[in-house]
Amino acid sequence: MNHIPFHKLYKTTECYSAIDPEKLASNDYHNELNHSFSEMGFKNHFLVDSCTRALEIAAHCLGLQKDDEVIVPAYSYVSTANVFAKYTCQLKFADSQESHPNISASTVEPLITQKTKAVVAIHYGGYSNEIAELRLLCDKHGIILIEDNAHGIGAKSGADYLGTFGHFAAISFHQSKNIHSFTGGLLAVNDMRFLPAATEYFYKGTNRAAFQRGDLPFYEWTSLGNSCEMNPMAVAFLAQQIGLLQQINEQRLKIWNSYQQAFEGCVWNFVADGIAQKHTQSSLLNDSSITVKESGKMQHNAHIYPLCFPDENARLQIEKTLKEQQIAGYTHYHSMHKTRFGKQFGDFQTPNADKFTRGLLRLPIYPGLAYDRVIEAVFDVYNNL
Repeated sequence: MNHIPFHKLYKTTECYSAIDPEKLASNDYHNELNHSFSEMGFKNHFLVDSCTRALEIAAHCLGLQKDDEVIVPAYSYVSTANVFAKYTCQLKFADSQESHPNISASTVEPLITQKTKAVVAIHYGGYSNEIAELRLLCDKHGIILIEDNAHGIGAKSGADYLGTFGHFAAISFHQSKNIHSFTGGLLAVNDMRFLPAATEYFYKGTNRAAFQRGDLPFYEWTSLGNSCEMNPMAVAFLAQQIGLLQQINEQRLKIWNSYQQAFEGCVWNFVADGIAQKHTQSSLLNDSSITVKESGKMQHNAHIYPLCFPDENARLQIEKTLKEQQIAGYTHYHSMHKTRFGKQFGDFQTPNADKFTRGLLRLPIYPGLAYDRVIEAVFDVYNNL
């Protein structure tokens, strides 16, 4: 029996073979990526060495003080909170929605005080159904919105790409993402007020950008900063990958839709069922023809297919039995305020995030996956519990 891994890289050899060594020392690949990301609506962006670094730069630009508060999702990767914890500000953890791991305006608003400086929202699985409402809420209270869009390259809410709603956005190109540079990220600075501070931090805490423009005779140390740039080989590889973005997302959506159609109505499929109701569905007419039928305002990128079981024991049993059948399936995040480090920020009531911590299981999803076998295995395992 062949092993089905959780994730496979796509066209790695082809992408490396397409790299022109003569262009590595120039800005050609960088310029190609700048054009692609500008077309997605990212106004001012920096190619960085990780999504975490992008969040780090955003956190620096806020000028956080000890008494400031930042609201983050309880259910997220630790980087979402870690970059703000470094500033010794107070973290508050917002609960997920009842039917989806994302936070919402209704779970964030009760946590807002006069000390709230920023809200950080993730787009879990490359999907968002409340980002516009979160932006309105933040604008109402004079709060900065940061999109942790690690999962969401190529996904949309309405006509706009995820990553264009917040004052800042961070995107991941880790090798586990739909397209990748093995490790890398992008920071989008969508509010010009923060561009000077972000630029100086990106250039290791100097005014080198102004020097390069010819505005200064030399550059010097002007602020805190770090070594942030994506390395040239990663830039060149990502320039090949981004040309595959639509192809990859369409293939992942075909598998995602097949899962959803097979599991529709099962009590443990409620996350995907909710997404399907609002997603701009890709209808597969045949193996080679794909058309899009408008049935909602959201267009996700099929980064994750999540099941959510009623308790941890059920999830562990399914995970164990899938493993025995040579199929990888993994849980995901843990409510951060209940972790050893997160407990210092206080106790927060997050029943939905806790539910996803206990019960969420991710299925394999990547181009070329033999998904029929996964579907059959899930039903066999669950029916025998």
